[in-house]
Order: sequence, then C-alpha cells, then structure tokens
Amino acid sequence: MIARRSFSLPVTALLSAVAFWGTLHPATGMGGGVIFLLSGWLIPTAMVVMLAVWLAGFVTGRLARMGAFLAGLVVLGLNTHLPAAIGQMTARPEATWWVDRKIPRSKDAIYYTTKFVDGMPLDRPTLAAVDWGASERCMCIRFQANQSSSYRHALLAGFQSIAPAQMMGNANHPYFLTYTVEPTSDGHSAAITVETHDQHGVAATFRQPNVPFVPIAAWSQPVDGVDTPAFNRNAVDLLLHDNWIAQGIGKWLPGYLARMQLDAFIVAAFEP
Repeated sequence: MIARRSFSLPVTALLSAVAFWGTLHPATGMGGGVIFLLSGWLIPTAMVVMLAVWLAGFVTGRLARMGAFLAGLVVLGLNTHLPAAIGQMTARPEATWWVDRKIPRSKDAIYYTTKFVDGMPLDRPTLAAVDWGASERCMCIRFQANQSSSYRHALLAGFQSIAPAQMMGNANHPYFLTYTVEPTSDGHSAAITVETHDQHGVAATFRQPNVPFVPIAAWSQPVDGVDTPAFNRNAVDLLLHDNWIAQGIGKWLPGYLARMQLDAFIVAAFEP
C-alpha cells in the first residue's frame, strides 16, 4: 500500500540513474570513479527491484502481488533486451565447415588475425554489450567489450583445447587463424568466418551466418576527450542491462555460437 501511494521508489530509482551516469563520466575524475566502484555494480539491479516493488503495489492480494513483482523483475530486468532474450531462447545456430588440410596443434599459442569492422558480434545479446574497468590514464572508469556477451571471446575459448593462449597474428608463423566479420546490409547481424592457414594457404574454413551484431564498436572511445554520443550509449547500455536479472537469464540461455559444429570443426581441422 505504501509503495502504491508513494513515488519515493521511482524517484529514488531516477536519482540513482543520475548518480550512475555522473560518477561514470570521466569529468568526475578519480572521485567519481571511486564512488562508481563502490556503487555502480549495484545500482542497475537496485533500480529494477525498486521499480518492480513499486509496480507490484498496484496489485491487490498477496499471491497476485508476488507474481506481479516477479514478472516485473523479469520484464524490467530485460527491458529493451526482451526481444533479444526471446531470440536467444528460440535460436537454432547453424554453421558450415570444410577441411582441405589439417594443421598441427600449437604448444604455445594460436596466432590469429582479425578483419576489424566497426561493430561487435554477440554470442549472448541479452547481456550488456559493454563492460567497465578502471583507466590509469584518466583515473576514471573506461568502457570495454563485455567478454560474456562477445561472440569472438566465446569462439576463441573453444580453441583452448588446441592452445593455451591466443595472440595477434604473426606473419612469420607458419600456422595461424583468420577471423572475419561480414555485417549484413541492415547492420543487425553478421556472418563469421574462421579460416586456418598453412604454408599453402587456406587449410580449413568454419562459417556461421545470422550472428547478432552491434553496428557500432561497443567500447569505442577517442584517446583524448569524451565522445558524448558513445558515452551516453554505453552508459545507458550498462544502466539498463548490467543487472543481475539480465545477467542470470542471459548466461542461462544458450548462446548463438554453433558449439557442436565448432567442436566438430576443431577435431577435423587440427592434427591429434
């Protein structure tokens, strides 16, 4: 009843969002960064809980109110990523691959090169595309790609049985991988191609189409100054999607990487 008659919870949620944005901004420097480190991890989830409690206050009956609260947690936690969660739930990833020649397994590392594009393929689009970390350069918080949602990170993790680490491409190394992203014309999905190479050229190919894609590099920031549109986009992504509900659902649902086909490709493309 109190939650229904009072606007204290939504107002508190709004003020929390303002505090989240302000302490995340590089202009607040080290002081803002310290406050963000202490509170930034909690604010997105706290906002969802406060708003779910407030909305549940409009429902009468204990069981109905509890159901409304739980439904509110899911809907508010996923918010704009609700369609992505449904897509992730119903997706049936398919990939094709072929092998002309096997290449040896590496004792040290897989060397790979990347054809960079202005965007990021997603394995788990329900999660936030960005993550945050501390920057010594500005003594503030910086953005970076969220490895939990990254298709590239999930793909390379599949090669851990081949080599303990991955490094950027070495032109003098006789065996290496290339990783290519080809966005579709609408910019919402991409085809991913991984090729193994030996002295004779392309030895094997793994290709997966229809991978969700963020058109603009999620972690893009200029070296000097602040790109305001990029900052606002990334801050909103974190605020809306870096909560425990979205994280739990996004990690529980299967990803877009065609793991069975990738495992079969690895067995076929590399020497035992």
